[in-house]
Parts: sequence; structure tokens; C-alpha cells
Amino acid sequence: MTDIQDAQPKSVLTRLYDLTATPYVSLVHSACILASPIVSPAIKIAEREVAAANTVGGGVTRRLFKSKPATVGLTRANALLFGASELLGSWMIYDNDVEDGSGFLMAWSTLFLIVNGKPSITALKHARVWPLCLSSLACVNLGLYGKRYITNAFE
Repeated sequence: MTDIQDAQPKSVLTRLYDLTATPYVSLVHSACILASPIVSPAIKIAEREVAAANTVGGGVTRRLFKSKPATVGLTRANALLFGASELLGSWMIYDNDVEDGSGFLMAWSTLFLIVNGKPSITALKHARVWPLCLSSLACVNLGLYGKRYITNAFE
């Protein structure tokens, strides 16, 4: 009876850290990424808008290296690549390889943010919230699985 009374409730951060020993967090992110062509399909930006954004400043460099993408949102190839990588990392954790799975998910979440971070913020200009939600989930994955990977003792 005293054991029940002496037990301290776990904090939210401790519960989230314990959740990274399971593949559930990355499965949610993977499902959201794979569902994004259906939930929020990529839309093409008008050619005038892309051309105007690429010629601001007037340099030849801007025209050679287009800085603004022609679509808003995740393309099918983008969603398939990152969704499959998240599924693979989830499988690694499910297969009791928590250390390597956490490192794999941390790396792919970082890559997702590098590729889709800025476009997800600029998608708000086109009234698209879904890419920002996906980037937020990638930040959560990066934080949780990154903490597990970096602070693990690698026994």
C-alpha cells in the first residue's frame, strides 16, 4: 500500500521520452506525410509569380538558380520518400533496434526540415496549413528521437 502512495507521477517530458522507445510517434508522422497528397495536394504556383520572384534583384544568378519552388505543398515523390523513410525508422524501433532507429529518424526528420521547412512557412501565404503541421511533427520527431539517440549510453 505504501508503494502506491510513494509513487510519484511522471512528468509529461518523461512520458514523451518513454514514448520514443516505441514506434508510435514516427508512425503518426509517417501516416501524415503519406496522406498529404490526399489531404492537401500540392498546387502549382502561377508562372508569373514564380518569374517575378526569381527576377527580384535582377541578377542572372537568380534566373539560373530558381530559388522559389513551382509548387506549394509536398509533391507525391517527396511524400513517398519521406513517408517511407519514417516507416523504415519505425520498423527499426519495432524490431528492438531503438538506438539505430532513433538515429535514423533523427537524421530523416532533419532532412525533412531542410527540404520542407521554409516552403512550409511560405505555404501559409497560399492558405496551406498542412505543410506547417508536418514540419511541426518533424520538429517533435527530431527533438524526441534526437534526445534518445544523443543521450543514450550505447551499451
